[in-house]
Amino acid sequence: MEVSIAVLLTLLVAWIFYNAWYGLLWFPVVYLLSSRIYREEKQAKEGQRKNRAFKELLELLSGFLQSGMSLENSFLQAEGQLAMLGEDGKDMIYALHQMNQKVKVNIAVEQAYMELAEQMDLEEACDFGEILLFAKRLGGNYGKNIQRTATKLGEKMSLQEEITTMMAQKKLEMKVMLVIPLAIIAYVRLTSADLLAVLYGNLAGGLIMSVCLVVYVLMALWSRRIMDIVI
Repeated sequence: MEVSIAVLLTLLVAWIFYNAWYGLLWFPVVYLLSSRIYREEKQAKEGQRKNRAFKELLELLSGFLQSGMSLENSFLQAEGQLAMLGEDGKDMIYALHQMNQKVKVNIAVEQAYMELAEQMDLEEACDFGEILLFAKRLGGNYGKNIQRTATKLGEKMSLQEEITTMMAQKKLEMKVMLVIPLAIIAYVRLTSADLLAVLYGNLAGGLIMSVCLVVYVLMALWSRRIMDIVI
């Protein structure tokens, strides 16, 4: 998948910026950049999917604990409720099932949960696990403390989700703005090729187009960095 995308992008670069075979020499650079962006996008989507599932888990735990249910039973009930998420909750349901099985064989719920948190690889999940450990050690009304913590973490993740939704539109606008220059050059080449003929087939034109390509790539990477908001 990554190779095919890189090949198509390299062909596009060779046609738009050079109109010659030597434009294909950019393939290694295009492949490295496109594969990196592809992996980052895939990881971001995977992270959002995990966040939605964990946020739903926190909301369920908060509701069960508030109703007076024990922590162990709250996790057990949450496993069944998470089935409503479908594919988004598949990994969480599997991890939660493993955790509940460990609790059934007398492994402490906080220990079993920490193993779940490490498996999910989520910062919020690890934070909740640490609070869970302290709450169980201190005793007292730990259920109320855990319920309050779950509510606060759920609110934080809801805020993250809102920001992600708002940024999605801006990212789409950014992608459109990045496509426009290429679309304009492609349109001129198809309709009035003589206007750009001076830039192809000679050293000066090749250098100018190479500089334009480098500036374009740097601006694209900069715009991605601007849109990368970490809460």
